[in-house]
Formats: sequence, C-alpha cells, structure tokens
Amino acid sequence: MDEKRTLLDRLRSLVGSGPDEEPRTRRAAEGAADESAAVPTCPSSDGDAMLSCEEALAKVHEYIDGELDDVPASQVRQHFEQCQGCYPHLRLEQVFREALRRATSGQCAPDKLRTRITTLIDEARREEAAGDEG
Repeated sequence: MDEKRTLLDRLRSLVGSGPDEEPRTRRAAEGAADESAAVPTCPSSDGDAMLSCEEALAKVHEYIDGELDDVPASQVRQHFEQCQGCYPHLRLEQVFREALRRATSGQCAPDKLRTRITTLIDEARREEAAGDEG
C-alpha cells in the first residue's frame, strides 16, 4: 500500500497536485448538492460555453491520440487550457503514457516466446481452415 501511495504522490507532483491535495473536480463532486454543480462548464474567453468537464474528460484519450471524431481538438484543448480542475487529468495521462513509453522502449519478446506464439497462431489458422473445408 505504501508503494502505491508513493507512486500516486509522485504522479500528483508531476501534474501539479500535492500529495495531501485532492483533485478539485473530486472535491466538487463530493460536496455538490446536484449533478450540474459536480460537472461545471467553464466559460470561454468570448462568453460562449465550452465543453463541460465531463465531456472533456471523456475525450482525453481520443484527444491525446489525435483521434477525435465528433469534437474539434481545439475545443478540447481550450477546455484543458482553461479548466484548472481538468488540466491535472490531462497531464497525468500524458505523464503516464510518456513513462510507459520510456519503460518499454527497446524491449522485445524473447525468441522462445515469439516462436511459441507464432506456432499457436499457425495451429489456430490450420484448425480454422480445416473447419471451413469440412
């Protein structure tokens, strides 16, 4: 458990939250009387409503991957740039992905494992082909 706390504390420090500070969106959600207060919208600079926090957080993975289909990336980016409650979620995901990339760079499956997987795939293909013929 201490290792998890240490890792969580380190991740929070990377995204701008201290180890004793809960993310603002969580505090707001726990203390909110209704759902609309738990998921606020952030005003844009021109007075129009931006994406809600809920909408932006639901799109964080698609945004990072550059795979947004139904919402312009600029709209999601604007929300994360202006919302102090959501920005740490974006940074946490970015930092996590970068750490994962660094940890796995240059690693390949051992030859024995690759051979075994290839053999299993070939066997499955042969069985599928035999099933289609018979």
